[in-house]
Amino acid sequence: MDVTNKVGVREFIAVILLVIGSKLADNTPAILVQEARNSFWMIPLVALAPFIPPFLLFLHLLKKHKNKNLIELVNHILGRYAGFVLGFLIFLMTFATLVIDSRSFVEELSILYYPKTPLLVLLGVLLLICGLGARLGIQYVMTASWVILPYVKVSVIFLFILALTNNEWRRIFPIWGDGFDVVLIEGVKNVSLFTDLVLLTMAYTSLRKTTVYHRAAYWGLGIVSLELCIAFLLYATMFDYKSIDTVAYHFHEVTQYIHLGIYFTNIETYFMFFWLLAIIIRFIIYLYFTTWILAAVFNIQNFRRLVLPLAVLTIWLGILPENSIELTLTYRKELLFVISLFFLTTPFLLWTVEKVKGGIKA
Repeated sequence: MDVTNKVGVREFIAVILLVIGSKLADNTPAILVQEARNSFWMIPLVALAPFIPPFLLFLHLLKKHKNKNLIELVNHILGRYAGFVLGFLIFLMTFATLVIDSRSFVEELSILYYPKTPLLVLLGVLLLICGLGARLGIQYVMTASWVILPYVKVSVIFLFILALTNNEWRRIFPIWGDGFDVVLIEGVKNVSLFTDLVLLTMAYTSLRKTTVYHRAAYWGLGIVSLELCIAFLLYATMFDYKSIDTVAYHFHEVTQYIHLGIYFTNIETYFMFFWLLAIIIRFIIYLYFTTWILAAVFNIQNFRRLVLPLAVLTIWLGILPENSIELTLTYRKELLFVISLFFLTTPFLLWTVEKVKGGIKA
């Protein structure tokens, strides 16, 4: 097992801010805006309401069974066979997220910056870098996250400040878009915005103290939800009500609007560099924890050996879809809904089974 006893609250918060916060710069806004229209900026805050109760219940179970991580907790409460089934489902969802999100990312990279480079090459380079990074171990990745976090966030803040000169606040009206009920429904359906916090509980028992995860989760969740809300609000005020759902990559569209005087007009490459750093960290975390879950489900001790084979499998599966629009607006959208539904029910299932069994000893 990877030793992360030198990782503190700040490193864990940095991982949360990079992994979840990077969703403001991928095609997540394009998915949310399809139904919520210009009111999609409220979805991160609305999604917090249904997310917090099951998440707190899950943390309660982890705290009660202090020597268990995510998969170990599932096996402990449900038993060997039911625990294996649920654990394998968790692996399938995290692996599907890795495959679809990595393909969506290289599609975005190809369209915006490298139109002549084959997708297979881009995907191969990305997963090779992530595989090598994951092989170093989570402790090094989390430390690197803390080091690059200030540069990434300062660049985002800088972009948003420059973009304020191009927005129109009246574009947030009608305030509820297509209706208040639509915003509520979309909030519940997109609880998966924050479920990466559950994935990170694989490191729960490897930390110096279990309180590290709790403190980092509370701070990280509060900061990143506000960050996503502000970013989406900026997008809503920059794009017209009727055209906002036709924009594929809102973050990169914003970079096209800004400039610094007459001499610095193509500064989007500056933001691209820090965007790439955040995305690479995100996929290293995904690849590492997905491999960890797979190893835990099948009781494999030295799981780092599985990192590169799983990266190769991700490349093979990721290159199969031919239609990028269908990949984003159908497969990824449906996957996010399934993950949301799974998260909203699983903590209550575990808690119920534990109570029915008369309270399982930690």
